[in-house]
Amino acid sequence: MESYLAEIASDRNLPVSKFIGLTELIPEQSRITEDGMYRAIDIYLKAHPTITDLERKKVCSLMDCQKLSREACAHAAQNDRLPVQTVVQVLYYEQQRLRDVMNGSMSSGTSPSISSRVNLYPPTDIHPVSDELSSLKRENEDLKLELVKMKMRLKEIERPSSAVPSAASSPMGIIVPSSDKPPLPRKSFMNSVSKKLGRLYPFGVPPSGAKARTRPSKDRRHSIS
Repeated sequence: MESYLAEIASDRNLPVSKFIGLTELIPEQSRITEDGMYRAIDIYLKAHPTITDLERKKVCSLMDCQKLSREACAHAAQNDRLPVQTVVQVLYYEQQRLRDVMNGSMSSGTSPSISSRVNLYPPTDIHPVSDELSSLKRENEDLKLELVKMKMRLKEIERPSSAVPSAASSPMGIIVPSSDKPPLPRKSFMNSVSKKLGRLYPFGVPPSGAKARTRPSKDRRHSIS
C-alpha cells in the first residue's frame, strides 16, 4: 500500500485532502516500519512545493517518526521539505534510541524491544557510544586518583603537628618529660641534698635552739674522786 501511495504522490493534481484520506486507509498496526510512508510523504512534498505550512504539518503528522529506520532518520534530519517540528521529533527519537543502545551495553539483560532497535545499527555506529563510555570511566578513575592524593597530603600535614609535644596536651600546662630518659639514681639525689645542707651549716654547728646531749669525759670523772 505504501508503494502505491508513493506512485500517486508525484501527481501534481492530487489534493492534500485526498492524499491524507488514502494514507489513513493504511492501518498503523500493519506498518512495522515507517520508511515507506516517509518516502511517499517526501515525494508528495517535493511534487507540491506550494502547499502551506499547516498542510505540511498535517501530511507529516500521518507518519510515526519513532518507527523510522536509521537511514530514514538521517535523511529526514537533513530534509528541508519537512516542517521544523517533524525534524525535532526525528532527532528526539534518534537520541532516545542511542540512549537505549548505551543502556543495553551497560546492562547484562536487554529487553526484546531494545534489542530489535540495536540490530538496526551497523557495528560501526556503536563505537562512538563505547568511546563515550570509556571517556567517562577514565574521568572517574582520575577523580579517584585525585582523591587519594588529597588524603595523602592531609596525612602529611597532620603528622608533624601530632609529633611535637605541646604544653596544652599535658595537664596544668606542664610538659611531661619523655620516658626515654632513665631516672636519676638515689645516691645522686642524696648527695645533692647533703650538699645543700652543708651550705646551710658549713661548720657542722646545729642551730641555737637545738639541745645537744654531751657525756662527761672519764678524766673529769676521775679527778673529782
